[in-house]
Amino acid sequence: MEDLYTRNAVSEAAGKHAGAKIRETCYADVGEIAELMLETYKHDAYATTFEREPTYNKCFSIAMAKFYMASVKEAIDIVAVSGGSVIGNCEIVKKDGHFVLGISVSKAVRNRGIGRELVETAARRAAQIGANAVYAEIGMRNRAPQIGFFYACGFRAVEASGDIALMKKLC
Repeated sequence: MEDLYTRNAVSEAAGKHAGAKIRETCYADVGEIAELMLETYKHDAYATTFEREPTYNKCFSIAMAKFYMASVKEAIDIVAVSGGSVIGNCEIVKKDGHFVLGISVSKAVRNRGIGRELVETAARRAAQIGANAVYAEIGMRNRAPQIGFFYACGFRAVEASGDIALMKKLC
């Protein structure tokens, strides 16, 4: 039985890039996810729901909301764990009728396949709950690496107002 509050009781999936394991997020991960979000978005407030530079408290609130939504089956929220620490996080939430993906991977372990494994695992789970496509929104800064990453994961550009939106068909 899955325990949403402790790391030890949560089942782990097969993602093993760079020694990482992919599993469902649990309550004990929320603080580390907040730190990961802060590292990822501290220079790109536009890419998130932040009005200004993000703070730990704001990141913690968002991480907690994602955890809650996943716990009541209204979102998918998974982590990559290595050495007992969260090194990546990926969520898919339903927004305006679309399944929208967000991802954070620690800068120390980027370009090792962890992000791709997170995206592929989350997309498979989204397909299982009826998603035909998953979308990713790209913020204003640092676009080229983000677009390259999502294209490598099978996403393609779609029309959007403001941000760049990418879509990955699932069936």
